[in-house]
Amino acid sequence: MHPLPPSSSTPATLTGWLQAQARLRPAGLALRHKQAGLWQERRWWTLQQEVATLAAGLRARGFQPGHWLQVRCQPRPEALLLSLAALWLGGRVRLGHPGAAPLSRRTAASAEAHAHFVLLDSADDLAGLADLQAGLHWVGYVERRAAVTLPAGLQDRVQSSEELLLEGRAAGALDEPIQGEADDTAFLLQTEQGALSLSHRDLLEGGLALVDQEGLTHRDEAFAARAFATEAQLRYLLAPWLLTGLRLNFPERLATRDTDRREIGPTLVAGTCETYQRVARWVREALPPEGTWQRHLVERALAGRYGRLPRWVVGRRLRDVIGLTRTRAALLIGAPLPEDDARFFASLGVAVRVWPEGGTASPRPSREHDSAPPDERTVQFNLHPWGAV
Repeated sequence: MHPLPPSSSTPATLTGWLQAQARLRPAGLALRHKQAGLWQERRWWTLQQEVATLAAGLRARGFQPGHWLQVRCQPRPEALLLSLAALWLGGRVRLGHPGAAPLSRRTAASAEAHAHFVLLDSADDLAGLADLQAGLHWVGYVERRAAVTLPAGLQDRVQSSEELLLEGRAAGALDEPIQGEADDTAFLLQTEQGALSLSHRDLLEGGLALVDQEGLTHRDEAFAARAFATEAQLRYLLAPWLLTGLRLNFPERLATRDTDRREIGPTLVAGTCETYQRVARWVREALPPEGTWQRHLVERALAGRYGRLPRWVVGRRLRDVIGLTRTRAALLIGAPLPEDDARFFASLGVAVRVWPEGGTASPRPSREHDSAPPDERTVQFNLHPWGAV
């Protein structure tokens, strides 16, 4: 299955796929982000224009093909759009967690990529850049949480992402991206094993494998609850988003991710073993207290002791609590769940499947699932947490 019509040429880069989606479904909903309690939306054509405008702003600041943008942000659309803007210019993106150790020349050199352009969560994080001032061309931040005194010598190189967007509008949006190659490096990650370089081809092939095996389309909803700082998030959320034109949703902040996920009801979620264990604890805490007759009834229903329909009704109610009612592709990235948590999700009717980092998925299980009601004709997958890990 190819995400674009057979008559369309196949883009070789992530930004090429962004262009393709903007042309194919310009008014289609591409991205949603909750801000001040309200969901903000971006359509594909608008999103591409914003990326092209940010690219113009970066170029006005001296960004050239081959330059690096280092992103150290929480999950938010500004970080995603600026990453795409860097790729639009033929650049590369080095990703890091917001809570990681402060930047230094040593860490930059160890990754073989000294970032002259850096995006931070807020102006409060500027203190970590003190020893990199001489090499920095631009420092951006998404939000200013308090009055901040900028380090000496950085004042003319620091601006908010909104200010960069305004600068790009003044310069004029770059309508066409730099024509890169499929094997060009797109992202660099720092892992426990060292630096990991991912090309456009790496990400698109991994994303297409997921699209094919899980049957993803532009009608799907994905939820990005974490920053794009791992290989799996790039392969299994970013790439499928660009390949299919599905809707990508960002929570308002990490503390609200569970509530925001419940509001969205995504069809695609991706998380680690720790993520699923946290959600399992949340569900168990919502159940009646241990040892009560109400808890006993719920557990017996989930175990199928009263038949398939009661199990489905109770499981659906609990899936609604955690925002997984519509989820048909629940991806577990990396290490498998402990057996008791795996059985618990199976009893809820959440079909968790292993998609290991950088590998192939476990064989697709049977479509029949015990928790589906007798007359429910929906495609579901059995829990199979042990696959290829």
